Amino acid sequence: VAYSRHIVQIYSYHGGEEVRQHLEIDAHVGGVNDLAFSHPNKQLCVITCGDDKTIKVWDAASGTKQYTFEGHEAPVYSVCPHYKENIQFIFSTALDGKIKAWLYDNLGSRVDYDAPGRWCTTMAYSADGTRSTFST
Repeated sequence: VAYSRHIVQIYSYHGGEEVRQHLEIDAHVGGVNDLAFSHPNKQLCVITCGDDKTIKVWDAASGTKQYTFEGHEAPVYSVCPHYKENIQFIFSTALDGKIKAWLYDNLGSRVDYDAPGRWCTTMAYSADGTRSTFST
């Protein structure tokens, strides 16, 4: 669960009606705008983005921060993990219409381009990974 304040809460489901809070992460300065799950290097991670213009990757088991991606000049509103030909990466979209792509390292964005219509708040890939969609 991502909140308009700086908190992300992760819950675990154990069957029946039992849902327990697993972690609470103080994720961003300002609001947390989106979160997604990914599994780089076979490790379950939570990816978050926020009003502080950053994308962060957290270990889903421990809550330990793995990566912080900086480079957007506006609040980041969407993260979309994807993989192609065994390369795992994250797309991010910001309020200024910029789309960036990041590998799971600390070397900065690999792609920087303008969203269709120069405005975009959400990006998603189809289940088979062949199509991407943008919405505002």
